[in-house]
Amino acid sequence: KRARLLVVVAWALSVLFALPTIFLFEEKPIEDIPQCWIDLKQWQWKVYMTLVAMALFVIPALIISTCYAIIVWTIWSKSQLLIPVGHIPIRQNEIHRERPPRPLNDDQDSRRASSRGIIPRAKIKTVKMTFVIVFVFVVCWSPYIIFDLMQVYGHIPKTQTNIAIATLIQSLAPLNSAANPFH
Repeated sequence: KRARLLVVVAWALSVLFALPTIFLFEEKPIEDIPQCWIDLKQWQWKVYMTLVAMALFVIPALIISTCYAIIVWTIWSKSQLLIPVGHIPIRQNEIHRERPPRPLNDDQDSRRASSRGIIPRAKIKTVKMTFVIVFVFVVCWSPYIIFDLMQVYGHIPKTQTNIAIATLIQSLAPLNSAANPFH
């Protein structure tokens, strides 16, 4: 039930954030090819691009970083709760000093042994994956966002070279989605 609610919320937020495109974009023929186009004044472009930068880059980067930090912290803290095979806690050891430790059954032994080996590997793999996911997101999206913001605020002149650079940089953003299955 909780998973379905989260999926519905995710889709509802996606629709909500996509609504402005219905009102902002219009179809115009550009070089005799119909394309979606936004026709805004200079100050509107600044507001629009700043909001896009916040909605597509800054807020998602913060959310991704926070979620993965929680995942890493959870795995790290939960793995410290596992007791290695053959280890007797100090208090138990002091209380039952005269009695030899009771033998564990095979099921409990195998569970602890597998957990002891898997969690440290899972810890390392999760931490690496976390940094890779956040790093790839930032590497793919930051050139696009920074270039567009610099361009709309007038720090990059509109030359043929800069238009070619913009095309290359705009191609980097979708690479984030293409790179996700490889993490």
